[in-house]
Amino acid sequence: MVLVNCAGHGQVRAGSYDIGCTANELLAGLRWTSWRSVGYGRGVLKVDNCTPTCAQGRYIRDPVLTVAAPYPAARSFPRNGRCRQLPTATAR
Repeated sequence: MVLVNCAGHGQVRAGSYDIGCTANELLAGLRWTSWRSVGYGRGVLKVDNCTPTCAQGRYIRDPVLTVAAPYPAARSFPRNGRCRQLPTATAR
């Protein structure tokens, strides 16, 4: 399993992941409990509140459980994946 970052490089067991490639929404502090055909982990979802602008905004942080799974339509890496986050208060 490989997650492809915004620069097009593969990441294995990424410690952070920029979801939209804009730095406005990203996963940070990722700790993976499993990384095989599907990766399971936990971390923090950081979302820029863009107030008054995105450049001046502050990150709102929420604990999340994260699942990285193969994405068959992606062809740049043999086992390219996508990452989903599940908000949860118990992820701390």
